[in-house]
Amino acid sequence: LLNMKDYAGGIHYLEPILQRYSAPRDFAPEGELQLLMGEYTAMLEDWEESAGYLSGAVNSINDRTLLGRTFFLYGQVLEQLGRPGEAIYAYQQVAGPLAGHGYIFWAEMKQADLHRRQGNLDQARAFYERLQKNSKYMEHRARIIYELARTLEMKGEYRQAEDYYRRLLYGNQQKISRDLQGKIYYQLGKIHSEPYGDYGAAAAYFDTSSTLQSQPGALMTDRQAADMAEGYGRYAELSQKVQRIDSLLWLSSQSKARQDSILAHTRQSRLRAAADQQREMEPLTFANQPDLGERMSKQSSVESEINGFLNYRSERQVAQTKAAFLSIWGDRPLADNWRRIEAVGPSAGRQGRNEAVPSVEDEDVLAAGSAQRGIKPEDIPRRPAEKRKLEQERVGLLYQSANILFLELNQPDNAKVLFHQVVDSKHPEWQPKAMYALYELFAGNSQADSSRYWAGRLADRFPQSKYAQLITEEKERAATVDSSGRLSTLRRQYQYITADTDSTEAAELRALALENRGSELASYIHFEAVKAFIRQAKSDSMASATIESDNLSHQGQDSSITFTYAGMQQIRRLLAEHDSLFANSPYRKNVQLLREELGHKTSRASMLPRCRDFGVELHIDPSMEAFLQGIEQPRAARGQHISGSIVYDFVVTVDGGIKSYKLVSPRTPLGFEEALEAGFERMLRFKPLEVENKVSRLRCRFAFQADQIGHH
Repeated sequence: LLNMKDYAGGIHYLEPILQRYSAPRDFAPEGELQLLMGEYTAMLEDWEESAGYLSGAVNSINDRTLLGRTFFLYGQVLEQLGRPGEAIYAYQQVAGPLAGHGYIFWAEMKQADLHRRQGNLDQARAFYERLQKNSKYMEHRARIIYELARTLEMKGEYRQAEDYYRRLLYGNQQKISRDLQGKIYYQLGKIHSEPYGDYGAAAAYFDTSSTLQSQPGALMTDRQAADMAEGYGRYAELSQKVQRIDSLLWLSSQSKARQDSILAHTRQSRLRAAADQQREMEPLTFANQPDLGERMSKQSSVESEINGFLNYRSERQVAQTKAAFLSIWGDRPLADNWRRIEAVGPSAGRQGRNEAVPSVEDEDVLAAGSAQRGIKPEDIPRRPAEKRKLEQERVGLLYQSANILFLELNQPDNAKVLFHQVVDSKHPEWQPKAMYALYELFAGNSQADSSRYWAGRLADRFPQSKYAQLITEEKERAATVDSSGRLSTLRRQYQYITADTDSTEAAELRALALENRGSELASYIHFEAVKAFIRQAKSDSMASATIESDNLSHQGQDSSITFTYAGMQQIRRLLAEHDSLFANSPYRKNVQLLREELGHKTSRASMLPRCRDFGVELHIDPSMEAFLQGIEQPRAARGQHISGSIVYDFVVTVDGGIKSYKLVSPRTPLGFEEALEAGFERMLRFKPLEVENKVSRLRCRFAFQADQIGHH
């Protein structure tokens, strides 16, 4: 049935067998039947059910090969359930040669990926580096290096990540798939677009990535690589135009003699570089030889050893390589900023011997300016009207660039910088457009204060513009919406959220209040969210501060409420938010009382004192051995070699009473924690603590050795 993919049929067949299972007379071990049920339910994406069956299977299967593979499937199911810590533990059990070479490799890769998703980038990097050095995994080497590069990129080590990506593309002996090439080019595009800010190169990488996809859109997160290539390409083109105008305006501020000197110098530099390359090529007779690379790759190892790395000791080989390079790339001087410097040539006339050459500062300005070829003397603006026209064109290009960043490339922070430049440019043709764009940008990010600021500034400076009228019309439309209809809808939404009280109620109520902050019900809903957060914070047993407040009891809360430090901070933020958003709220007095009570009661002790602060330790009364005698070893742990500790944090009174406990170590699937916690409730007590200071409670850590649990 499994091979026929009849998963529902398999479940229907196995369920009654498992229900009446009797080991002595049934035909298969129970663990294998549970594994099959786990496979069936996993194929139907019933992850909770599958995890239950597989948890039983790993505790029952004795065959080591099958056990390793069962743990691998269990890890995958736990991933689907969003339980990464337990999934890592399951993958760790896929060990030894009996599990299968492929299973062990992918279990290691899964662990590395989970560590990376949890933000443990150093641990993920260590996994990938260890796998990279393992000669058994040569067939997966390209995939490992790619994942290692992605991890380095996430750590912010962009240069090293780029080096790995390029090694895969250009120096890898193993042929890599088109899909992997597409992924690499896409990541190179991201590196060049975001941390480097080289949008021209980013556009080229995204364009290449889009041509290598076997399934369009499969490699992308929020847009196609082709769309990103087009967006970055247009942005780079606009940036080059801005740079060219910058160069022209800068040159226009220089004297005529200085302009000619600078243009002549750059032209001479370009001609000298071309002449040097021509002299290098003169003794060569180079023709189009497509098999050059193939012939060079077939040279003997002896010749390679004589000539050194890349044959750098052989003048003939070096000359041939240079000629091959020039046949493809042409006139490319080996100098920094050569594209930018040559952009200002050619100049009319030659440079005299006594003419001053541009300073280093001049070349820096030109390098930061035009990216276009062939600036001529007649291109330089001479009259004020020509300069104003160029300046206006530059502002328009900045506005278009900002729009691309904001609307197409999802880079609002970079767009804000350019929009601000447009506003500060004093060009009335573009200023209202940029102000309206900033209004929309902040409104889209729920930054109401900044959005209102730009709406007001636009109305003050350009009240007759169509953009100011657009904002006015939006406000009028919002005001004309049927308020009773909105109120009834809002009430229904509030009732729907509060109908089922769960852990998300507080966050959902807050979101509802913020989305409808203009409604008369918004302040009520927000204050209900505050109360819901208080109820939620109360449930955390690891107390760090206690509030005894009559004010809370007036609002339907218990008079004694326990909070974590994080919960306390969250409630304070909500109270401040209520004050800032709802100036006319009828609950402001209640909010103020809560704030005062929180500040007064919790400032003295934000965290319970710890045992180690007083130099004391917990000791079980009467002894550890007596306590463990009442604990039954979990069935899943029987017959297995167990090591490690099960660690808990206890909140205890000085006389040894237990107020609460919390598991600190990762939960195992073997059932140790359940067995221990049942014993905590029945019989655990600690000996009194000898503490001189007047404290009532302490927070103490205590460990139980796993190999002692159930062994009497």
